[in-house]
Amino acid sequence: MTWQLKLFMAPLAGITNRVFRSLVREYGADYTCTEMVSVQGVIHRNRKTFSLLDLQKEEKAGIQLFGRNPEDFIKAFQVIEKKIKPQFIDINMGCPVPKIVKGGMGAALLREPHLAEKIVKTLVGEVKIPVSVKIRLGWDPEEKTGEEVALRCQEAGASWITVHGRTRDQFYSGNADWEGIAAIKKILEIPVVANGDVFSARDALDLSLTTGCRRIMVARGALGNPWIFEQIRRLEKGEEIFPPGKEEIMEAVKKHLEGLICLRGSEKRAVTEMRKHLGWYIKGFPGAREVRNNLVRMEKASEVQELLATYLAQVEKG
Repeated sequence: MTWQLKLFMAPLAGITNRVFRSLVREYGADYTCTEMVSVQGVIHRNRKTFSLLDLQKEEKAGIQLFGRNPEDFIKAFQVIEKKIKPQFIDINMGCPVPKIVKGGMGAALLREPHLAEKIVKTLVGEVKIPVSVKIRLGWDPEEKTGEEVALRCQEAGASWITVHGRTRDQFYSGNADWEGIAAIKKILEIPVVANGDVFSARDALDLSLTTGCRRIMVARGALGNPWIFEQIRRLEKGEEIFPPGKEEIMEAVKKHLEGLICLRGSEKRAVTEMRKHLGWYIKGFPGAREVRNNLVRMEKASEVQELLATYLAQVEKG
């Protein structure tokens, strides 16, 4: 079987800034996207919202927007296109977070298929770049509207649909329903991006085989593991894959940390933000908890890199 997968990095709140996007691109991700951005925040020129629109001129990436009023998406994009030139717009209809769904946004739109369709149709009619949509299988097991919403979004002009194989009530618990994704793929003519429970290269290929999708999205599986994309590529070719060694981990951490220092303009802020990532980089290693506890007290990049290098050398020695 010829795979030739297109690999997507999921937009993750507090994670997928331009530094992280650059890192996963380097390791083989084809598509990246900003974290979720409020159309209302853009319209009102909210400083924090604007900070999420951190695409560089040469970067080919999309922006993910969330909202409820179709016209707000147009107004927001009119503001955005004066600032940056995204490769595509992704509309979030899958976020399960209570503060989002209480406002009738994110996964709440799965309960209003007509409105979901209107949002896509309105935006597609006004912009010249692809518009995609991210959905879930439905609100809950009794209200699985994913197929209807996907069909309506296709009819409205969406270029592709990303399907997270869970319902809203699951949040991120349990197992993703890959067969549910396959069912949506079967009824659509536009491409479907399969998303859910890709934590290894083998998971990615199994997800593709189960769903028939040639577009695969990686989310939590890339945390502390940017080389998962490279490993998927290798496995596609039938090549053997190995876990990253000390040098590879240190190289990724160095690029990540140095990038954050440039982005934040403060070494202390960057190191503080990097702590969660460092925890993911060494997750599952012996003695990782003690290392994480030591990292909390550090404010300098040199201290972090020295501690990590010493620790990883010890791990390699066994």
